[in-house]
Amino acid sequence: MFNHQKGWLRFYLALTAFVVAVIGLTGYSLWLLRSDAIRSSLNASALMARSFENFLTQSISSVDVVAASLFSLHGKDRNAQVVGANFDHLLRQAPHLRSLSVIDAQDRIVISSSRANVGVQVAVQDFLPLVQTGHSALRVGKPWLGRDFNEPQPSDLPGLAAKPLASVIPLLYPLQAGDTGWRLLVALNPDFFVNHMLQQVDEQTGLVEVLRLDGVLLMSTHLQTQGSRLQHDAFAKLKLGEQEFGQFEGTLPGQSAALTAFRVSSLYPFVVVSHLNREVALQPWYAEIKTVVLMVAPSAFLVVLLALGYQRRQHLYKAQQAESQRLQRINAACVFDNTREGIIITSADGLITDVNAAFARITGYSRAEVIGKNPRLLKSGRQDRAFYRSMWQALAATGHWSGEIWNRRKDGEIFAEILTINSVSDSVGVVQQYVAVFTNITSLKVYQNELEHIARFDALTDLPNRVLLADRLQQAMRQAQRRQNRVAVVFIDLDGFKAINDQHGHDAGDFLLVTVSKRMRLALRDGDTLARNGGDEFVAVLVDLPSIDDALPLLERLLSAASQRVDFGAVQLQVSASVGVSRYPQPQATTIDDLLHQADAAMYQAKQAGKNQYVIYQLPPSSTSVPCVNGTPPKA
Repeated sequence: MFNHQKGWLRFYLALTAFVVAVIGLTGYSLWLLRSDAIRSSLNASALMARSFENFLTQSISSVDVVAASLFSLHGKDRNAQVVGANFDHLLRQAPHLRSLSVIDAQDRIVISSSRANVGVQVAVQDFLPLVQTGHSALRVGKPWLGRDFNEPQPSDLPGLAAKPLASVIPLLYPLQAGDTGWRLLVALNPDFFVNHMLQQVDEQTGLVEVLRLDGVLLMSTHLQTQGSRLQHDAFAKLKLGEQEFGQFEGTLPGQSAALTAFRVSSLYPFVVVSHLNREVALQPWYAEIKTVVLMVAPSAFLVVLLALGYQRRQHLYKAQQAESQRLQRINAACVFDNTREGIIITSADGLITDVNAAFARITGYSRAEVIGKNPRLLKSGRQDRAFYRSMWQALAATGHWSGEIWNRRKDGEIFAEILTINSVSDSVGVVQQYVAVFTNITSLKVYQNELEHIARFDALTDLPNRVLLADRLQQAMRQAQRRQNRVAVVFIDLDGFKAINDQHGHDAGDFLLVTVSKRMRLALRDGDTLARNGGDEFVAVLVDLPSIDDALPLLERLLSAASQRVDFGAVQLQVSASVGVSRYPQPQATTIDDLLHQADAAMYQAKQAGKNQYVIYQLPPSSTSVPCVNGTPPKA
C-alpha cells in the first residue's frame, strides 16, 4: 500500500513535473516565436523603409541632374517662354512633379511651368538645411497645402483641419554661381509617392512617413497627419544624429503598438519611417498560441499524447521559422524583380547566376539566354583592356567599383549605363559572388549632346555661333604663332537682305540665309570656319595663309557665292556681300575683339565704297589701321 501510494506519488510528481516542464517549454517556445515574429516584421519594416528611401532619393536625384542641365542651356539669356516650355517638356515625363519655377533673391517666382505661379512669394527661410556661407545644396521646405504655389495655404482657413488636403513638397535647387539670387523651385507631388507606398502597405497593415530632419512630416500614407510635426518623444527615438538607420518598437498615431524602422537619405535632409502594426504582425503568432494550447492541454493527461503534442509543437515551430524565412525571401525577391535598375549576380569566376526583369528589359537578353555566361557578352568595344584591368584591380582591392560604361544590347544597339559592382565575401573573406547594378542613361547622354550642340551652333543655319567662333579663332591664332603663318578674319554682311525680308517675309529671308550660308561654306577650305554672327552677318576665319594675298581668291569666291540667285518658289532672290578683312599676327598685341572690330570697320568701308566688294586693313608701322578696297590701299 505504501509502495503503491509512493508509486502514485512518484507518478503524480513525475506527471506534475512533466506538465510543468511541458507548460514551461510551451511558454518559452511561444515567447521565442513572438520574438522571431517581431524580429522578422522589424526586418520587413526596415526593408520597406530602405526601398522607399531609395525610390524617393533617386527620383529627386534624377530631377536634380536633368533640371540643372536644362537650365544651364540658357546661360545669361533667360527667355521665360523658352525656359517655361522646357519645364513643361520635363513635367510631361515626370509624374512625381507638380511644377517647376525659378525664384529671385526676394523669394518671388519669376518663371514657372504654371503661369498662375508667377509673382507668388514663397518664404524659404525655414527650408532645410538652413543657409550657410559657402554652402550650396538642395533644400527641403514644409508641405505647401494646395495643389500648387498659386493656391494659398489653407492651414490658416477654418474648418479644413480634418480633411485630407492636396499638397506639394517645395524643393529648392541652387543654380550656377553666376546666377546671383536665382534658384530653382520644384513642387514635388507627394500623392505620387504615397500611392507608390500604399501599393505595399495599407492603413490596416501599417504606416509610412517621410519627415524632414527637424521632425516636420512631409508625406504619409495616413493622409490626415500630413504637414504636422512628429511628437518630440517619438522623433527623439530616431536618434538621427547618431545613426542613419535603425529599428525599434514604437506606437502609431492612434496609440497602437508598432514595429518601426527608419532610414535617413544619403543625399537629402529627410528620413523615411515605416511602421507595421504589431497586432497585425503578430496575428500568425496568436493563431499559433491557440493551436498549441488546444493540442497540449488535452494531451497533458497522457504521455503519448503529450509526446505527440510536443512533437507537433516542434514541427509547428520549424514551420514558423520556414515561413518567416520565406517571407523574407519574398520581400527580397520583390525588390529584386521590381526595381528599375538592372541587376546581375555572378559567381566568383564571373559566370552569371541570376538577373532581374529590368536587366532583360534594358539589354534585350532573356534570363535563360545569359545564365551560365560571362557578362562580357554585353561588351561594346568602346572601353579598352586598360579600363577593365583598372576595374578588376579596384574590385580586388576594395570590393567595390562604380563608373560609367558603354555596353551593347542584343539587337546591337549601344547604350550608356552607370554601373556599380560589389563583391560578396564569406566569413573568412573569400569572394563568393559579385552583384552588379546598372541604370540606362543613354537618353540623358543624347540630351546632353543636343544641349551642347545647341549651345555652340546656330539654330537656323547650323553654323558655329559666336561662342564656338571665339574658340576656333583663339585656336587659329595660337596655331599661327606656332607655324609662323597668317590668319584672316572676314566679316561678311549681306547687302539688300532687309528689303527681301520686308518684301517677301521672314520665311523667304530664312531660306535665303540658309542657302547663302551653305554656298559660302562650300567656297571655303576644309580647315576654314564660317560662323553666323547674328542676323545677316557672318564671320569667316581663314587659316594657314602664307600671306594675306593668299586669301584673295577665297574672298572672291565668297563674294561670288553670296551674289548668286536663290530660287524661293516662283520668286528669285538675290543679295550681295560687303566684306571686311583683318589679319593676324600684327605688330602690336591683338585680341579676338580687336580682330573682329577691325574686320567690322572694314566691312562698313566696303558698304560705303559701293557694296559687293571687300576691304582689307593695312597696318603701317604706326599701328594705325588703314583699309584697302579689293586688296588695293586707298590713295591719300
